[in-house]
Amino acid sequence: MNITVSANAKINLFLDITGKREDGYHNIASVMHSLDLHDSINLSFNKSGKITISSDNPYIPADERNIAYKSAAKFLSEIKTSQGVSIHIAKRIPIGGGLGGSSTDGAAVLSGLNYLFGHPFTEEELIRTGASLSADIPFCIKKGAALCEGIGEIMTPLPTFSCCYAAIINPRFSLNTKMMYERYDNEGGKSHPTPDAMIEALKHNSVDEAAKALYNAFELPAGAFRPAVLRFKERLLAEGAKGALMSGSGSYVYGLFDNYSYCNALCEKLSSENIYTVCARVI
Repeated sequence: MNITVSANAKINLFLDITGKREDGYHNIASVMHSLDLHDSINLSFNKSGKITISSDNPYIPADERNIAYKSAAKFLSEIKTSQGVSIHIAKRIPIGGGLGGSSTDGAAVLSGLNYLFGHPFTEEELIRTGASLSADIPFCIKKGAALCEGIGEIMTPLPTFSCCYAAIINPRFSLNTKMMYERYDNEGGKSHPTPDAMIEALKHNSVDEAAKALYNAFELPAGAFRPAVLRFKERLLAEGAKGALMSGSGSYVYGLFDNYSYCNALCEKLSSENIYTVCARVI
């Protein structure tokens, strides 16, 4: 028995850090939105009694370091089974860019195993399990659009865009999430805008309004450390994006469009300049 699950990437349309917790984690207020860009996760039973990981991407760890592995181990432990599971990851989401690539793989593993084992857990129980592994897994289980608070596990569903596209640029370097939180903590005088304007933009299905409300608290610290982040953002705006922003803790930068042809044409233009770019629908 096997199943293939789509593991969708996400972007942060709004991301503020609202405080540091006693456990060392940070509370956030983030508006996340799924993309049609996705990995494909195939899950099947095996007779080894072990969890095995394979992928078409040689840079993905095939052991306990992989969140997909950790998610499977956590799930199997909670249902108290020694059943072996094989996981194959067809990787399409770029690695380490703030698009939720590893977390969404973990979310797909939890959802897929829940199906294979006859739904022993409710979605809310899966979300609690996922939150113990990665702050982005809860949203990646739910998908769509949501205001995510706490460490990301407190979610308020929001309307999704019906016609919005993202031109996503890979600056060809990654930014470590832990390091980015440290850089943020070491800065003073931070403002804390509310996500209200972005929420209204989604309610109005307005890419123009969303473009004005884009915000990421990590963007300036990232730009100070890696100026290319801000240069690529300016390039996207100069090329006609309605708005542009770094996603998550970086390093990928996206520009928003309400027209697929314009978005795709820009991606082709940038790709011809040897700038890694992908056009994705915001779903």
